[in-house]
This record gives sequence, structure tokens and C-alpha cells, in this order.
Amino acid sequence: MQADRWVRLEELYHQAAARHAETVSLIVDAARAWRDPARRAREILAGDPTELAALLADALSRGSDPLPGWSERFARAERAAREVLERYTERPDAGLTEGRAMAALLDAAPEETVLTVGNSMPIRDLDLFGPSLAKRVRVLANRGANGIDGVMSSGLGAAAASDAPALIVTGDLSFHHDLNGLAALREGRSRATIVVLNNDGGGVFSFLPVAKHADAEAFERYFGTPHGLDFRHAAELYGIPFARPDSVDALREEAAGSLERRESVLIEVRTDRAENVADHRAVWAEVVRAVEEADR
Repeated sequence: MQADRWVRLEELYHQAAARHAETVSLIVDAARAWRDPARRAREILAGDPTELAALLADALSRGSDPLPGWSERFARAERAAREVLERYTERPDAGLTEGRAMAALLDAAPEETVLTVGNSMPIRDLDLFGPSLAKRVRVLANRGANGIDGVMSSGLGAAAASDAPALIVTGDLSFHHDLNGLAALREGRSRATIVVLNNDGGGVFSFLPVAKHADAEAFERYFGTPHGLDFRHAAELYGIPFARPDSVDALREEAAGSLERRESVLIEVRTDRAENVADHRAVWAEVVRAVEEADR
């Protein structure tokens, strides 16, 4: 979770920097390395970024005017956003989307569940649609140059090392990439509820500027990367029970049952990439409206 927040902050920085080209950008790096793929930095300073941030915070706190309403403004925005997201996830007649699936799985997870969440859309949906929970859930995630690597193996390894219920939520490409990790279930050392959010490809790329590429066929081949696989056959290959729920309630019930019984099951949630983009953007727009109204 924390790693993904930093990735998101970096994305927001690059977006803001692109809109305000006149802003002076400096790099602070202990090794004096020029880590600026966007090539916007004007100067590099050798030093510890954490120490510099602490010094800046101290200087600003001593030299700035108090803003008594600052925290309350952010709190109002948070409440407004959460109300929109709760209405979205709790609609009784709503279809099974990737966002609602994540909220339902968190609701189904028992106390102390170890949740391994995949890269790209799953970890972003956890951050967006995951409510504040009264129960304790330990969240694990792979990050790095290729976070898609070893998601299944990492999750099943965590399950083997813990007596807690284990839940793995991953995308279809991550699952396919580490399919042989399911061998750990046959050996009997791991038990986990595995949920594959299958939108037939790399769904996260549909949210990025590359999705507007003039050559739609090239985008689909190199970024969308559809596979057309039926993961029921993977469950049969490794002797794992399989389920493909078609509603939020069915997903919640299936996941809650397997987690409570500590039985391994492979659950596939089928979604559509184009519909997923439209769905997310509609939610984002509603959140923006609610936050702006709360700030008036």
C-alpha cells in the first residue's frame, strides 16, 4: 500500500510539472544521481532527502502564518469522497465491477487476514475503493522494476508462513505470469483464497496516455495484450476448486466461505477493460464534484 502511494504521488508530480513548466525542479539524492526520466530538473543537490524534508518542514513551520482551517478542509474532502465511494460499492442492484469486487473481498476477509494484492489495477483499486476497516488486515505487495513477477508465489509463500487466513487478489496477466506458483497448493504447505480479476489483458494501460495511440491495433497488441485464456483449466490442472461468481453477493459469499474454512479456491471475476475505464472515470468525476461542493 505505502509503495503504491509513492508511485501515485510520483505520477501526480509529473502531471503537475507538465502543466507548470515554469516551476523550478530540483533533485536531492545522496549519490548525486540524476534520476529524472522526464528531464525537468534544473539542478541536483547531494544530500539525504529525508533530512532536507525535515529541515524544510521546520523552516516553514517557523516562518508561515497559522492555518487553523487547513486540516478541517482536507477532512471535509475525505468525508465527501468516502461517501461517494460507499454509495458506489454498496448499491444493492449494482453489477460486479473491479472496484466493487475489491470492496466485497475486504468485507469478506476475516480478522487478521493476510492479503497479497497484485500490481497495476488491483493495488490501485484497493487504495481507492478499500474502506477504512475496524478489523486488522495485513497487506503485502510486490514492487520493483517488474512488480508483475512472482505475485502468486509471494502470496502463497506468505500463506505458508502464517496461520492466518490468506487472500490473494491479482490481475489476469500477473496470475498467468506466475501460474506455476500454484504448485505450492498441491504440496499442501499453503492454503489460500485466490481471486483473479480477469479483464483479458493489461487493464491499467487503458488509463494511460498511450491508450490514445493513433494505431489502436498496435496498442492492443503491445499494451492491451489480450490472452483469451479460461482460467478454469488452470484450476483443473492443479486440482483446485474453481468458481466464477457473477454478482457482488456471490463473490462475497464464495470468498468468505473459503477464508473461514481455510480451503483453497480459485475465483475468477470477469470484467471488460473498456467498461472498467468508463466506470472508474465516472466514479472519479463524482468524487471531484462532491469534494468541490464540500469546499464551498
